[in-house]
Amino acid sequence: MCYTKLNSSQWNKFRITHIKAITAEFYVTVITQELSFKQMREKIEFNRDLVMSMHNAGMSNRAICDYLNDNNILTFRQKRYSVTLVWDLIKKYKAKLAKQRSNDVRISEIEFYISH
Repeated sequence: MCYTKLNSSQWNKFRITHIKAITAEFYVTVITQELSFKQMREKIEFNRDLVMSMHNAGMSNRAICDYLNDNNILTFRQKRYSVTLVWDLIKKYKAKLAKQRSNDVRISEIEFYISH
């Protein structure tokens, strides 16, 4: 319902609108890496956790590599560790943790519908 009423404090006419309902429609997009991690096999998790604990304790990649090879701890593909492989494992795991903590929420295509 719309009608015009003269406002005495103004020389202009203002349109006064009574609105019964406002409907808002919008789309929410959530981009997350949190739910997309696959379960790892126990051996892979064990090796990764072992490497990361030694890395966090301050051991060099060479020392970690030597420890793993001296104790006959093999990779998932049953190969010996190299310094490059240890470095790559640490780098990829840190990147995975960073992705796991990141979430991106976007609100787009906002539309309002007014009914009288």
